[in-house]
Amino acid sequence: MSKQNPAYLSDHDVRVRAYHIWEREGRPEGQAEAFWLRAIAELEAERAAKAAPVDQVPPHPGVSNPPNRLVADTIEKKD
Repeated sequence: MSKQNPAYLSDHDVRVRAYHIWEREGRPEGQAEAFWLRAIAELEAERAAKAAPVDQVPPHPGVSNPPNRLVADTIEKKD
């Protein structure tokens, strides 16, 4: 893949991926264009997944903290 243009997919990369798809599918004849298009779609999806920012939501401040000692002392035990 070209480092100058990140949107560029090299023919070599597409060809290799299409070949692997063709082998996974049992090497059927007459579907070269379909495998080529699937290879492009897979490579573009992988690239988009790598480029997409991962949304990380910070935990709520009190969720993982142990209870405050003063609050814990005021809780009544029910037997």
